[in-house]
Amino acid sequence: LQRHVNEFQADARSKGYFWPNDFPQTTLHSNDFNSATTGMAPSGWTIQGTTIVANVPSSTNKSAHLQDTSASSSSSMQRSFTSQTRTFDVQFSFMQPTVADYFRLRVLQSSLQATALITRDGHIAYRDTVNNVDVLVTPYVANTWYNVKLTVKPGSDRFDLYVNNRLLVVNEAFVNSVVTSLDTFGFNTDSTSIGATYVDNTAIRFR
Repeated sequence: LQRHVNEFQADARSKGYFWPNDFPQTTLHSNDFNSATTGMAPSGWTIQGTTIVANVPSSTNKSAHLQDTSASSSSSMQRSFTSQTRTFDVQFSFMQPTVADYFRLRVLQSSLQATALITRDGHIAYRDTVNNVDVLVTPYVANTWYNVKLTVKPGSDRFDLYVNNRLLVVNEAFVNSVVTSLDTFGFNTDSTSIGATYVDNTAIRFR
């Protein structure tokens, strides 16, 4: 799929057309946690449970650590941004020391969830509400960082998913189609199991 997309873009450029990726991005939010204090909650985020800044991968390249040691509660970090009706990208990287199900990225209109990514059965996945199933997109392994980009489209209630710069999901429907704009995103662990996830390089960008 990605090869065909690249070929299409190259053909369009050769005919004098532009592709959205050809234009500079505007950044609404960006956080690499490197200037944050290790062992403290990351500033600017609403925190629940145990979420702290960690020297992972290193003391000069930090991340946020969502640690969940309870099978009856979860850890989370969430923040708001300027409300958007246009298409924009939600970007982050993550790593799990041990593969753990139901780590989530959620994108919302206030408290109303528009769409979400989850980890399940050793895969990055999303929820298909039409067929009421979790769709397993691509496998992942422990102790490896993955770069994720979710291109969300509030105008059509759909999204695209990239993992490590590979386009894997195209124009999939939101979980909730009644949203009109988006203004919040966050991460959380599962409330019914234990596990840990490191999150880094969070960003909200649009062209």
